Amino acid sequence: MKKYLILALLLISPSLQAICKGKLDVAPTWMKIDVLEFGKTVRRLDISGARVAADYFVWNNIMARGTFLAGRGDANFETYSLGLGACLPYKQLYFTPHAGITYTNFRTSFDLPQFFLFHLKQHFTSYGPYVGLDAQWCINDKWRIGGGFVYAWGRTKTVVKPIQKAKSSTKGPNYTILLEHDIGDKWSINLGAGYNRSLDREKHGLKGKGIKIGLTRWF
Repeated sequence: MKKYLILALLLISPSLQAICKGKLDVAPTWMKIDVLEFGKTVRRLDISGARVAADYFVWNNIMARGTFLAGRGDANFETYSLGLGACLPYKQLYFTPHAGITYTNFRTSFDLPQFFLFHLKQHFTSYGPYVGLDAQWCINDKWRIGGGFVYAWGRTKTVVKPIQKAKSSTKGPNYTILLEHDIGDKWSINLGAGYNRSLDREKHGLKGKGIKIGLTRWF
């Protein structure tokens, strides 16, 4: 089944939502995160985890979307996002503008041996809105390639126990690319990569890159 043909038909006949109401994607992930101070990398972290994302059509071409991403390794973190989008077809292309809110909880530790400080616990929390645009091109009935751009703003709290507490405003982009292949009427597999950056005015913050291998169930 050509999944995005169904999404296009949803714009014409809402009754076709009985055929395809949305999708659920589950994927292991591998990430490399840089901790930045004044735009310079002060620590590099290797993290592996899992990502779960769902789209669900709530009315005609309007969809609700939610994402959960968790990682463990040199740091532990969880990211949640919830938003709304609209699927807009044009020939073999499908555009999805979307917007929502996101929350991140990020924890790591580090040493400052020059000050005889060890196992300092660093904790970032951030929440705020985002806007984005996804695009996909149907290569044929089984293959699709796509990409996405998101820009997010956040109110971030940073705690380094027992020496620092600070609040700041952060912002930055997220870029993704995805290759997807159908393996049945209701299943597909995908390979994706992404890059993210979130910095405050002094260029303190995080940047990261990662890959995922996903399995998608269409329903």
